[in-house]
Amino acid sequence: MHIFGPTVGSLLHEHAHLEQFFKQNNVGPDGKMTPLDDEFLSEEAKKTAIKIRKTTANLVRHFQVP
Repeated sequence: MHIFGPTVGSLLHEHAHLEQFFKQNNVGPDGKMTPLDDEFLSEEAKKTAIKIRKTTANLVRHFQVP
């Protein structure tokens, strides 16, 4: 049973996957985010950070009270 519907469920699943990738590739040993303009940060890691911003905004929109 989907409480929020398949659209939000898919969005939550995608966001969780992005968060896991982000933790593994965009966070340094000190626990801080690697800056997006860091020369050693891969293109995929930069794209992931941007996608997280988008999915976060979409999730906020879905859960806002009208």
